[in-house]
Amino acid sequence: MASDEELQAVATKGGLIGIHSGVGILSSANRQSVEDIINHIDYCVKLVGIDHVAIGSDNFFGDKLALHTRTIKNRAEDGLQGYISFTAPYMEGMENPSEWPNYTRALVKRGYSDQDIQKIIGGNTLKIIEKVVG
Repeated sequence: MASDEELQAVATKGGLIGIHSGVGILSSANRQSVEDIINHIDYCVKLVGIDHVAIGSDNFFGDKLALHTRTIKNRAEDGLQGYISFTAPYMEGMENPSEWPNYTRALVKRGYSDQDIQKIIGGNTLKIIEKVVG
């Protein structure tokens, strides 16, 4: 949900880009899966480098589609209506936090090294937390 220029600016300042896993955020396809999330990880890694990409799932147990649909409806005056398309009922393979291992499986399948997977699934985030919090 950011331009390439914004993503590059985040990386230039040493920041981190968290890839969201919510349905309708990364794709408008009728069927969405963890593969769509990994596609965005791939894109960002190629754009800004492995050290600036992480999982920013914002994932929880419950009906995310109902929550997001209600939120968009309630915030139509803010220009959010039509910004996110909910064409798929859920994100296959990443519907709730219990499916977190699917990130690792998908990254292995894409050929990421163990070191790079560790960075994406938490290492880069820990690095930022240590830098900011100490």
